[in-house]
Amino acid sequence: MASSNTQDVVDPPRHSPVLYPEEEHNSEQHPHVPKTHTSPGVIQLFKSLTLKAKLKMCKDIEDQNDERHKKSILHTTDPQSHPDPGSETASMFTIDDEDLRRLKHPYFPQIMFDTEHCGMIPLPLFLNSSLLYITVNAASVPTFKANPKPDEKKGSSVIDCKKLLAHLNLAELEIDKVQWAEASYNCFRFHCERDIINSGGAYSAWWDHHFNFFNLQMDKNEYYDAWKTIELELRQEFYARPCTYDANHYVRKYDIVKCIYDLKRQMQSTLPTSTTSLLSSQVDSSKSSPLPCCVLCGVRGHTLDLHSSDSTTKFPDDNLTWAKYSNRILQTPDGKIICIGWNVGSGAPCNHGGKRVHLCSFCGGDHHAFSWTCRTKPDDI
Repeated sequence: MASSNTQDVVDPPRHSPVLYPEEEHNSEQHPHVPKTHTSPGVIQLFKSLTLKAKLKMCKDIEDQNDERHKKSILHTTDPQSHPDPGSETASMFTIDDEDLRRLKHPYFPQIMFDTEHCGMIPLPLFLNSSLLYITVNAASVPTFKANPKPDEKKGSSVIDCKKLLAHLNLAELEIDKVQWAEASYNCFRFHCERDIINSGGAYSAWWDHHFNFFNLQMDKNEYYDAWKTIELELRQEFYARPCTYDANHYVRKYDIVKCIYDLKRQMQSTLPTSTTSLLSSQVDSSKSSPLPCCVLCGVRGHTLDLHSSDSTTKFPDDNLTWAKYSNRILQTPDGKIICIGWNVGSGAPCNHGGKRVHLCSFCGGDHHAFSWTCRTKPDDI
């Protein structure tokens, strides 16, 4: 899977100790005695700490140094009110190159693997900043006790994802496209580590196909607000019932949400501002009356997905539909794939080449279905 853009992580030290060359430092005139690590033994003890403990220790030293600097500034600017200057700053320990590499590619603490067994971890918790927070603040991350597994006597402590998201001010569908790319890459890496040896890599391959389907769409940025919901739904479906990756299923769902998104934009551009705002809020808040009609049977109130694959379908006048829905794909009677985007008249350019046909899904004519040339337009549209 292609690597995502990496944003700056939070919480690690803001700077590293500076090494001054010998010619610039006269040890006889200005002997330097580190306040924190005074012997090789202390330094070795620091190296034995976990990365989480190292970061926490350096961060605490840095905060204390900030207080010392602040006290010195106040003493310099107002010595009467602040008669005592700040004490000598403490030296921080150096984070070695290997640990720095781990910060660039965050690793996953064991509690995340335990949590995934109890429920799907929300994507925002795979942001670099979230992973670092979980690592550094492991002792204070909100948790609960999970039910024990069949071979365990007691359950493990797992992350309370809902509380942690609220604390970090994050939500599943409220991260932007750049954050999604970063989190999805880390999520893919996480599931690669969860893959079992005898799967032949099939489990991690599913996650690769899943995220890269959206990453490789030419219009992914334009339609991010449209497809981010189905991306979440597909992840939830796989977690609840693991299955093989179905590219056609993804293409069909992606086309449908794009069409719905385009229809909403068209309606908003043609209606007065006050009417558009009211209509938009009604459409977004009402699940009982979805905006699109079914492109197969022309009935308002459901989408193509609600039809059973390979079952007989009829129009409202009880006549059999011209198109068929086979293997979850909208097809002509002779098996050609019908372009859904063209049929709903979204106006979006098609990039499928000759893989799909531009024929009315109601009758096979050269007009798109939602022009209502061959069928009676429902009264409530």
